[in-house]
Amino acid sequence: MAPIHVLLVEDDPRWQRGLAEYLMRQPDLYVVGHCATKEEAIQFASGMEKVDVILMDICLAGSASGIEATLEICQFHQAKVIMLTSLEEDHFILDSYGAGAVNYIVKSNFEEIPNMIRSTYYHNPQPRFANKILKEFRRLVRFERSQLEMDKIQSLLTPTEKNILKLMIKECSQKEIAEELFISVGTVKKHVSSIMRKLECKSSQEVVKKVTQIIV
Repeated sequence: MAPIHVLLVEDDPRWQRGLAEYLMRQPDLYVVGHCATKEEAIQFASGMEKVDVILMDICLAGSASGIEATLEICQFHQAKVIMLTSLEEDHFILDSYGAGAVNYIVKSNFEEIPNMIRSTYYHNPQPRFANKILKEFRRLVRFERSQLEMDKIQSLLTPTEKNILKLMIKECSQKEIAEELFISVGTVKKHVSSIMRKLECKSSQEVVKKVTQIIV
């Protein structure tokens, strides 16, 4: 039987090394790689199809960026994510499930990690009815996150810029926007440039893509 391929994401070098060595002593587990940052984890997962389980430390570099990495990885990879945490803090754990993790384990339960990997890989760690609740919970968490991101964008824009952005999302040309809002094309261009600057985008297409990804 092929071993379970595990990706380890942990920023503490000694803990990372110790856990990797411990897992590699298990005949049915194989550590395919280890990363220390969110960016490294996303890059590794995007280039490595054969990852079955990801052990993801919630806190990387002093922040909860392990949750952010999980959210992005789960959008393009089928690996099951188990969150590693030092403390059972409810808000971190709930955010982890919302991001796509299927289980979590406290680091102090070091010896239980191999069995957690096996049970997560071979079996669904959640009862069938809980899966439906978890799916809805994830949807609500993502909706709330989208709302917060849109609120942030809205707070940066003037009323006119908000109206222009709505029309940009509808794929209206600058001429069409000018006609709709009874302003000149030159004024539209100035507002579009302002929107690009405020949203840190290099083009109007990037603006539309950024906002669309949030609201979809």
